[in-house]
Amino acid sequence: MPQAQQQLTPADVNEIARRALRSVSQRMKQQIFSQNGLQNQNQITVKANNVGLITGYWVNVVLTITNGSAVQINRTDFGPANALSNIQMNDMQNVQRINVPGWYMHFLNSAKMGRAFGSAMVRTTGFDSPIAYDAQAINQISAPATIAPAGTGTVNMWYYVPCAYSRDDLRGCIYGNVVNATMQLTLALPGSNGVSVAVQNGLDSTLAMYIGNVAGAVALATITAATVTVFQEYFALFLAIFEDDPGGFQPHIQQLDDVGELHLLQAP
Repeated sequence: MPQAQQQLTPADVNEIARRALRSVSQRMKQQIFSQNGLQNQNQITVKANNVGLITGYWVNVVLTITNGSAVQINRTDFGPANALSNIQMNDMQNVQRINVPGWYMHFLNSAKMGRAFGSAMVRTTGFDSPIAYDAQAINQISAPATIAPAGTGTVNMWYYVPCAYSRDDLRGCIYGNVVNATMQLTLALPGSNGVSVAVQNGLDSTLAMYIGNVAGAVALATITAATVTVFQEYFALFLAIFEDDPGGFQPHIQQLDDVGELHLLQAP
């Protein structure tokens, strides 16, 4: 007797849809926002580009810290991870998918990558290469270890804000080819949500980028310049590949259960 055809499970159908998407799509990273002079704004709102299948956002924050106090300030253990006090993302149905501090997002990024997120190899003894794989060659996360009184320092921080669970696991991705709907990121700088640019020596510095090296007020350590740049990561859906059936890609989207799931990140 002929064997009965094996029934596809929902997971099988979803995996087939994933493979079909990858075979006819191109993973893209597009700049959607870049603005300087943001040092006096506690919150920055970035609207998504309604295109493709959105998997996440890369956020670059560059801050100039001016130490107007009378004491030197030292970088804390979390340091530039506090370059954003909060990251919030609302989807096109105004569902709040993400609402976490910047340090939380950084350590989530590191856990998923299996190494310090935004780091680069540094040329030191035992690392033989004529190419400078360091901060001078790669725009990596960086922050000065100390800032002297009346001195300035530049903090460069990167975050990855995920819609999908991971690069290959697309649960939580968002179908962006829609009209009359908006999706946005809301980014908050230090000075809000309990996060400080600097705190006095002897205080808890978990939610601060810098701490005074000796007793003394550090209230005059402030952000005097701020630039935020955001890149959207998505799959570009090339429907024209289906020459005989231009609408042939739509069933794959409908069968992709990943779009119907929400990847929620909420700080306790």
